[in-house]
Amino acid sequence: MWKASHWQATRFTNKPSMNGCIGQASRAVGKFCKEKQDEIMVSPFYRILLIDDDSSTAQNIWEMLKDGQDCTFQMVRAESVQAGLPKLASEIDALLLGIRGSDGTGLARVPEIHAQFSSLPIIVLIPRDVEILGKQALEAGAAEYLVQETLNPGLLQKALRYATERKRAESAIRQCEERFRDLFENAKDILFTLDLEGRIVSRNKSAEEVMGWSKSEALQKNIKTLVAPEHLGLCNQMMRRIVQEEP
Repeated sequence: MWKASHWQATRFTNKPSMNGCIGQASRAVGKFCKEKQDEIMVSPFYRILLIDDDSSTAQNIWEMLKDGQDCTFQMVRAESVQAGLPKLASEIDALLLGIRGSDGTGLARVPEIHAQFSSLPIIVLIPRDVEILGKQALEAGAAEYLVQETLNPGLLQKALRYATERKRAESAIRQCEERFRDLFENAKDILFTLDLEGRIVSRNKSAEEVMGWSKSEALQKNIKTLVAPEHLGLCNQMMRRIVQEEP
């Protein structure tokens, strides 16, 4: 998830066996992230909320979704944003929001929905003659916009799947990062994260307690100055391997 060429988390030691990365913590994060990735890949079921006050539009949308290609769509409908908000609190994977008229009725609610449900992909459906509303919707927080008159099953299903999987992936990454931070901060080992030159860019609680460095003091140090002189060559070798992404 985190390429070693960007930065590396290292256990502080003066021993020749300098392990390089966090060990059990990084393996736990890796397993957690792999499980999240597998969960995303085996989730061909999508729960869609359509907010649109036109029943014929709702029927057309359902006709396009009911026979999913390698996936299954479940659609629920609300006639207004106000009626749809309680439904968004349940397990909804994506929102289809119908925009009516040249004044973009409904568009003004996009920022509110996005702020309240930031992990929810919003796809707005706009009339062909006011396509400018689509760009405004993207600026307001929508993930995508589709022109109602050009909709077809393949296009609609692809847009919903792409927007949903992207949000799921982003959510999985955030969870992995939170998991890493938790393991990093609470590990009993003294741990640092380094830049490619070996400079310390962060340290965990154990490092702060044992080494007695403030954050500003730690950020002025380089890992190469903390290893025994006889192991400096090994340290440099490990840093080169990290930069070159070698195992």
